[in-house]
Amino acid sequence: MNNEQVFPVQLHTADYFQKTRAVQERSGRARPRWTWLLGTALLIGLALAAPRPAQAAQQYRFDVTVESGSAARVDLPVEAPLDLTAFLAGVTGTLDPAAFQVVEVDTAGAIVNNAILFQFDAAPGFDATSFAAGDLVFVMNDTTPALGTRHFRVLFDVVSACGDCPPAPAVPAPVSVDSLMYENQMTYLVSTPRADYYYHRAGGGLASIVDNDGQDWIGFHDISGSKTAGEYRGIPNLVFTAGDADASFFHPGLDNATTTLVNAGPLKVTVRSVTNDPANEWILLWEFYQTFARLTVEQVGASNDGSYWFLYEGTPGGQLDAGDVVVRSDGTTTGAMDNADKWETALADPQWLYFHDTAGSRYLYLSDDAGDVDPDSYRSQGQTSTSTPEMTVFGYGRVMNTSANSLVPRMSGAGRTFTLGLGEDNAAAEAEIAGTRTPVLVVVGEPTGSVSAVGDLAARQPVLDQNYPNPFNPATTIRFALPARSAVNLAVYDTAGRLVRTLVNSDLPAGTHTFRWAGLDQNGRPAPSGIYLYRLTTPGQVLRGKMTLIE
Repeated sequence: MNNEQVFPVQLHTADYFQKTRAVQERSGRARPRWTWLLGTALLIGLALAAPRPAQAAQQYRFDVTVESGSAARVDLPVEAPLDLTAFLAGVTGTLDPAAFQVVEVDTAGAIVNNAILFQFDAAPGFDATSFAAGDLVFVMNDTTPALGTRHFRVLFDVVSACGDCPPAPAVPAPVSVDSLMYENQMTYLVSTPRADYYYHRAGGGLASIVDNDGQDWIGFHDISGSKTAGEYRGIPNLVFTAGDADASFFHPGLDNATTTLVNAGPLKVTVRSVTNDPANEWILLWEFYQTFARLTVEQVGASNDGSYWFLYEGTPGGQLDAGDVVVRSDGTTTGAMDNADKWETALADPQWLYFHDTAGSRYLYLSDDAGDVDPDSYRSQGQTSTSTPEMTVFGYGRVMNTSANSLVPRMSGAGRTFTLGLGEDNAAAEAEIAGTRTPVLVVVGEPTGSVSAVGDLAARQPVLDQNYPNPFNPATTIRFALPARSAVNLAVYDTAGRLVRTLVNSDLPAGTHTFRWAGLDQNGRPAPSGIYLYRLTTPGQVLRGKMTLIE
């Protein structure tokens, strides 16, 4: 990373204070009740424990700043894309992914939590020597208020250089994946604290979402003629071409896609489904987190000229009944079972809704994360138009079955995301959904040497931190560490290399030193807004950083 990288990302929810479930899985295996009791105890213990003492001395690190959006976030993970290839080319050794450690720091750089839960997802083509890139997924525990900012530090090292590096903290309620035969197809079973997701590998679609009480919110059955009793159900049924089954994709029971496991937890499981027709290649990426799942349309194919929809066809709470309702983001509430309450409209922004089984507090939500002006619709459906409804039919980008061109999808474009999840308390639905789907801003700083995991061991070489805050107005702080007493010059320059301000030019003892630049030049006049360089010069070494002064 030669320049500071700014990544706006949609991130994820992980509620570490939800019980590990005891589900009677539809494959017949029961999960004992003591597991969630133990999981809950571990979670509470982790939440209340004081930060651990220093356990390692990784040589290298980079800082990550996360700015939340317009919604508060509770126990949500975020992802920091990283590429350490260029940095590692200048040091001896190859990246050791096992040496990663994530800590949270305060505004002064002091460690406030050195046991942040994380996982490293290597990028496709990862090579520790020639392409050290990937995503670091870590949890912002507790509550992050709307428009809040939190600061993290990622420590890392090269192979054989950090024998005392601690292992990654154990995730008390991990996301896991298994492979089994389910409804006549090989299936990925992704288990999370709130639900089990059954994903048909050749179908490229969800056949079941089973909650902690064993209720299936989809209920697909691979029985010809079952129709609304099971055959028609599934998520997302993304590509449907009327009269051409070979050009329809991503529905459970189909057999025209290949799904591969990309990453396998413990905070996130990722799978990718690709259609088998090279001339009509669609690609979907599913990411399963602890409390929700997110679908990304990575590539569109030739069917319907690249148009698609996103459907939920299933049974809220395990069975469609008169108590079920559909609640939209603007508060509009309609019955889910009574087809007289069917509707067609372009949902108001933000475009999410949830299905609530009023027999309890649980709900299933669906979000079109970007939103659009395309029509969306909901209706119930039975075996015939006069029979008792057995399933829901909700679609982003779909009109009613009684509208013109009812089987023509309306959405288009690669890169769109859709989020779904099971919530446990519908009274908190709006806040939870907003936190899950609202983007955050992740700023990844330049990698440097490091003093230690918690900053209390002597530096092995001079270390220059990223200034904080950055961008800034009117002042910022620059921190560095020295392994021994040394002559030091710390100065600020403009991008043309002209000296703006000397902050220190003297001998300093070993340890950590902090200096503040008030945004003034050598004559005490305010410097104009723009990009500035700061340079730390010691005998035999020069370290540099970049910062931005804003109006």
